Amino acid sequence: MTKTTDNRPLIIIEQRSAYGQERIYPIGANAKAVQRLTGKKTLTWGDCEALQDLGCRIEDKQVY
Repeated sequence: MTKTTDNRPLIIIEQRSAYGQERIYPIGANAKAVQRLTGKKTLTWGDCEALQDLGCRIEDKQVY
């Protein structure tokens, strides 16, 4: 599991629009673990908040 400098697990997310719906995908080294934990491929903002409550750091991948 990828850790940050403050020793918290890092979860990188990517936001994509599909059929007018905003989707949040976990990407990177911890993506599969997050998908197993939540039981789904996409996350809700509630999922992200719960992961932060568990001590994870969430970073949004910047797409330009």
